[in-house]
Amino acid sequence: MRLKPLLFCALLHASLASPAFAGEKGMLEDRDWPPYQRCSGCVALQYGWLELKVPRHLVGKFFVPPGGDPFVILAPTENNLPNGLVDGPVIHLREYAKLQELYQKLGVLEKHGTQTPLAFYELLGQANLGDPVIDLARKAEGVANSVRYEKFSKGPFTAIRIEDIEPDRDLLYIFTPDPERYYMVSGRLSPALFRQLMSHLKLVKF
Repeated sequence: MRLKPLLFCALLHASLASPAFAGEKGMLEDRDWPPYQRCSGCVALQYGWLELKVPRHLVGKFFVPPGGDPFVILAPTENNLPNGLVDGPVIHLREYAKLQELYQKLGVLEKHGTQTPLAFYELLGQANLGDPVIDLARKAEGVANSVRYEKFSKGPFTAIRIEDIEPDRDLLYIFTPDPERYYMVSGRLSPALFRQLMSHLKLVKF
């Protein structure tokens, strides 16, 4: 999720002008990793060090942009749009340095001793810390108004899912032992595709 500077400032102003977040909404909850599901009709997708298996019947094509920051769209065939555009969950490889840059002026990472992207998203799911900057970050990252904020752990992987009231704005973060990089899956992620992606995560080398 990329925040425009004006949007970020607007969210900061709104956070400071309103009461601090209270209640249980948006608190991070530990969940069991989804049970393993076979995927005999899957195709493997390797993105960086991460390998996923994607069901052919749920995803019609992979789309990689010709320029700019690379990302992969998992495009269901029936959702292909005119002019070759596609609509589906988007997979980004993200850098912690850019997250640090985004929040640098607010000092939120330094103040709370946050040193990894996983620690940052865990911080956002804690009970009210009485910090208006944390409240701002919770709003900016879609946590404050989420339907569910969930954490899954298995082997070298930790995943955090932010389920939005609007399905097209769902977020799934996948963290590996690499403290500098992590993956974000954004957009409409059906329960079936979510379970399949989580069932077959694997770390690989080039």
